[in-house]
Amino acid sequence: PLRFAHKLCSQLMSAQFSPAWEVHCDTSVFSYSRLSSLTGEPLAGEEEEGGEEGTGLSQTYMVLRHMLYSLTENENFRPPVMKGRRKVIKYSLLCLKSVTPQECYERKMFKEEYGEALVLAKQYGLDCDLVYQRQWYNNPVTIATIQDYLSKVSKEEWVIQECMNRAARDYETTRELLQYGLVKTSFREVMACGPEGSGSRYDEEREGELTLEAMETELTKCERFTAQQTKLCQYRHVLLSYMDSLLTYEAILGGPIAADEHFDDEFFINFRSKNLVQAAIEYAQEGNGRAVEILFTHHGHIILPHSLPVLSNFPETTSVKSYKSLLPYIDGDGGVVLMDLEQEPHRAHDWSELPIVRQHCLIPMDAHLHLGKFLYEETPVWKKYQAPVTSDVITTWYQERAREIEQYSGLVDNALALVELGIDNGIKGLDLIHHHLKTLYTLVYQCNCNSTVTLSQVESMSDLEKLNLMTKEGRGSPTFITTFVQMAAPFLSRVEEMEGGQARRQLLEQYMVSLAKDDLVSCQAIFQQSAKKQVV
Repeated sequence: PLRFAHKLCSQLMSAQFSPAWEVHCDTSVFSYSRLSSLTGEPLAGEEEEGGEEGTGLSQTYMVLRHMLYSLTENENFRPPVMKGRRKVIKYSLLCLKSVTPQECYERKMFKEEYGEALVLAKQYGLDCDLVYQRQWYNNPVTIATIQDYLSKVSKEEWVIQECMNRAARDYETTRELLQYGLVKTSFREVMACGPEGSGSRYDEEREGELTLEAMETELTKCERFTAQQTKLCQYRHVLLSYMDSLLTYEAILGGPIAADEHFDDEFFINFRSKNLVQAAIEYAQEGNGRAVEILFTHHGHIILPHSLPVLSNFPETTSVKSYKSLLPYIDGDGGVVLMDLEQEPHRAHDWSELPIVRQHCLIPMDAHLHLGKFLYEETPVWKKYQAPVTSDVITTWYQERAREIEQYSGLVDNALALVELGIDNGIKGLDLIHHHLKTLYTLVYQCNCNSTVTLSQVESMSDLEKLNLMTKEGRGSPTFITTFVQMAAPFLSRVEEMEGGQARRQLLEQYMVSLAKDDLVSCQAIFQQSAKKQVV
C-alpha cells in the first residue's frame, strides 16, 4: 500500500496539478490474545504490548516452563496465554492548496462567519461593505439592522437605493428607513457633491438654520449640477413621495397607534408606487369615503382637478351622505368650490422642489397634472368635467350622477338625496330633476306603485298621468281623500312652483273631469275636503 500511495502521489505531481499533494501515514498497533480473538472479548489480565521483542532471559524462562508443564502437567508451570499483535496502517492523501485572502474572505461570508470575515477584510484591506451588505440582506429591516448594518456601508448610493426599495414590517421602522434616506440626500450632502465641494462647509446645524430662500440663493450659484448631485435630488424626490404616502397610509389606518397594529408592508409598497388619482378611484369604488377624503386633504393639488370623475366612481348603492363633504358647491360670491375641505399637506415645500432644482435635474414642473390623464382616455364622457370647472358643469354633473344612481341601483331615495344636497350647496338648475325625483319617490315608496317605474318614464309622462298614477290605488275607498291630501297635494304644489300661474288649478280641473267619468264619489270627497280646509 505504501508503494501504491507513493506512486499515486508521484503521478499527481507529474500531472502538474496546481495544489501540492502529501501522503500521510498513521500506524496503530493492537495486542490481543488468541483466545480473545476467537471469542471477540478480551481476557482478564490482558495488557497491551509494545512492538519490542522479549529479552533472551525471558524467552529461556518461557521455554523451561513449557517443558516442565509438558512433563508434569502441574498448573504451577502452566505458561501464560500468548498475545498476538495487529498493526493497522492508514494512508491519507492530503491536498495542500493556497488561497488568496479574497477567496478566504468570501468563504467566511458564505459560512456566515461575519466576525472573522470582517477581521480578515480589515487585515488585508478588503471591502468591508460586503459583510454589512450580506448581513443587511439576510435580516429583516429593523431599527437595529439600520444602525448596525446599513449605516456602516460606505456606498452612499447603494444605501439610498435600499431606503427606497425595502420596507419594514412595522410602521415606525419603515418611517425610520425613509427618514434615513432623506438624511443621506440632505442639502448638505448635495452641496458636498458639487464641482468644488463647496457644500462641505454646511453641517446639519447650519442646514437647519437655512431658510428655503437662503438655500435657493446658494443653489443659484451653481451653474450646473454634477451627475451625483442630479441623482441625489432625484432620489430625494422619490423618498419625499414615499414619506408622504406613508403618512397618508397612517391617516387612513387611523393614526400612529392603529398604524402600528394594522400596518401591511406589502400593501404599502404597492400603495406608495401607485398613481394617487388611481388610488382615490379605487378607494371610491370600495365606498371608502373617509380614505378618499384623506387623499383629497393631503394631496389636493394632485387629485382635486379630477374630483368629479373620482366622485362618479362611488358605488351607486353607497349613501351620498357618507361623502357629502366631498361634493362641490357654490360659495356666497357665486364661485365654484370643488370641495369643502381644508388642504393640509404633510410637509412644507422642500428645497429639492424649487424650480431651479427641477430645471437642473430635468424634473417636470407639471408632472402631477398628467396623473389623471387615464381617466379621460378610458371614459371620454368625463372630459367635460376637466378643469376649469364652471357652475354649469357642476349642475350637469349633479343631474347626470343622480340619473346614474337611479338607473344602476334603483335607489330613488339615494338619487333624491344627492340632488337635495346639491340644492343645499347652492347649485342652480336642479329644480326640474328634483321635482321628477320627488314624484318618482312618491310613486315607488308611498303609492305602492309598480317598482319598475323609472325616472325617464316619469319625465316622459304628462302631469295628469302622474296624478292619476298617484291616486289610482285609493279610488273608491274611504281613505281616498287621505291618500289624495298626502300625495297629490304636494305634487300639485310643486307643479305650481315649476310652471306658475294657474297650472295647479288647470291640472286639478283636468283630473276632476277624468275622475268624474268613473268615480263621482271620489270627486265629491275632493270637493268637500277643499271646502273645509282648502288643501287643494
